[in-house]
Amino acid sequence: MMRTGWRALTLNDLPQVGALADAVHQAYPERPEVAAERLRLFPAGCFAAEVDGAFRGYGLTHPWIDGAPPALDSLLGGLPTAPDCLYVHDVALSPAT
Repeated sequence: MMRTGWRALTLNDLPQVGALADAVHQAYPERPEVAAERLRLFPAGCFAAEVDGAFRGYGLTHPWIDGAPPALDSLLGGLPTAPDCLYVHDVALSPAT
């Protein structure tokens, strides 16, 4: 029986995040620093998907202001002092099973 689920993303996952992002979001490239900053600023909103202990995807979210999404491939520098939503920056799942 396969074990699947989500867990907290770690710094060690970032190379796999970058590789998967490059594979599934070819038209929307981002520097590795973008995912690293999201993890540093809001670790509670960053997750890794696993199947039988193997990395299969990720989700990056952070507090933000509704209607004013950050530009693609941009560093935030910090989080807003009065956010009013949870912004889903990126979710990617590997097609491999």
